[in-house]
Amino acid sequence: YTAPDQATMEQWASIFLVVLGVLILSHLALAAKRLHDFDRTGWYGLFFIIGDIIVFILLCLPQGTRGANRYGRETNAPA
Repeated sequence: YTAPDQATMEQWASIFLVVLGVLILSHLALAAKRLHDFDRTGWYGLFFIIGDIIVFILLCLPQGTRGANRYGRETNAPA
């Protein structure tokens, strides 16, 4: 395994940022359309972005179940 060079990493980072921007814009557009269905302003869609980030962080904080569970073996254990 050879580590990727700086140019390759920057290229993938820029691709990631473009995809992320498209996803956020489409998420906001869908939220605005649904909010308009409820006769609300589309600006409330920004709360969904903030909520998504908070939920993601909250899912990252707690430690997973130790050992095997009903979904399989411990995934973060050494092989």
